[in-house]
Amino acid sequence: MAAIPDIRVAGSVQDWAHQAAAFIASVSEQAIWANGRFIMALSGGSTPKTLNQTLASPEWKTRFEWQKIHFLFGDERCVPPDHQDSNFNMAQAS
Repeated sequence: MAAIPDIRVAGSVQDWAHQAAAFIASVSEQAIWANGRFIMALSGGSTPKTLNQTLASPEWKTRFEWQKIHFLFGDERCVPPDHQDSNFNMAQAS
């Protein structure tokens, strides 16, 4: 039986980013408790930029066990890592 989708509506980009950060904090905590680590694939482009900045903000960055979180790049562009269009560069800058 398929799971019922959890659809959420946000009033602004910032509200969406905070909802997403809360969800990621919750599932990462559960994964680390169950498996000792959390693996997350990062999307590229401009859409996740606000989320990346939110996760790195003082309000959120202390809520994660970063040493137990592994990031994968889902669609890295064929540009040098320090290029302005590099997803790696965007994540590192966040």
